[in-house]
Amino acid sequence: MLGELSTVAFGPTTQGTVTTFTITNVSPEKHDGELVSKDVTIDAPVRVPSGATVRKKLIVTIQRARSEREKAITGGWIVTGIKDASAAAATRPS
Repeated sequence: MLGELSTVAFGPTTQGTVTTFTITNVSPEKHDGELVSKDVTIDAPVRVPSGATVRKKLIVTIQRARSEREKAITGGWIVTGIKDASAAAATRPS
């Protein structure tokens, strides 16, 4: 359960349950003011609500705040987005 480490839900009754995963790619950091984010692609067996286990590639967006004011402050990473990589690829324009 992502709980306090996330601003988005990945519900076991709707999307399923991830018990293990392998990181397959990490994008370069993107900066937007004091926010830093990156996409982490994972390959995971997901137990879907029907009880079956399917292998999915998920793109997990993580973000943290970084301030360079008087004293440098960097927050911890939190999950701000989760999407199915195959669904994201299918919606990209040609």
